[in-house]
Amino acid sequence: ELFDIHRSLEGVERRFETFEEFISFGEMMIGDFSEIDLYCVDAARLFSHIHEHKRLGEWDVSGKPLTPFQEKYLNFYNSLFVYYSRLRQRLGENKQAYTGMAYRNVAENIDSLIGNLDCSHIYFVGFNALSASEARIVDCFAKNGIGTLICDGDDYYFKDLRQEAGYFLRNNAKKHSDVGNFGEHFAQGDREIHIINCPENIQ
Repeated sequence: ELFDIHRSLEGVERRFETFEEFISFGEMMIGDFSEIDLYCVDAARLFSHIHEHKRLGEWDVSGKPLTPFQEKYLNFYNSLFVYYSRLRQRLGENKQAYTGMAYRNVAENIDSLIGNLDCSHIYFVGFNALSASEARIVDCFAKNGIGTLICDGDDYYFKDLRQEAGYFLRNNAKKHSDVGNFGEHFAQGDREIHIINCPENIQ
């Protein structure tokens, strides 16, 4: 779908003529779109700011006009919101979504969706750093008394404000009474740590 959009855009440099050339770039673009939706970001404003930032980077104080390469470069950044909005529209019409889009759609409609569930209670287990869409969904379930957030943690991180790793746990505990009282497991007993050098990429 995104490649079809790429081929249909006019006035934008199409750097990739084949799907094989486009696929890695397309994957990166959809990954960025997914993050935007996971965090419920105003995409129009974000892409406008990115374009303006790039324009400043190409600005010449002497007033020299932009080169054709610079024009194409800026046109591409100016087209990002078109890619994003057209992809969301096409996928929505086909009842499809990438990950972040699905989360955002649920989060933005959670109040109307929550009454249609065929269950009495949902436990959200293993979450820690919730995205904005995840937080909205979990908070709605908790507020309606049919959802519980269960986080894995340790007081070593949770209670010590200097520990950045406990930041999200502490934020979750402010809204969810079930988060906390982890106990001190890291501080108990001796630890033996082995450091093994792996100079090559290991998969």
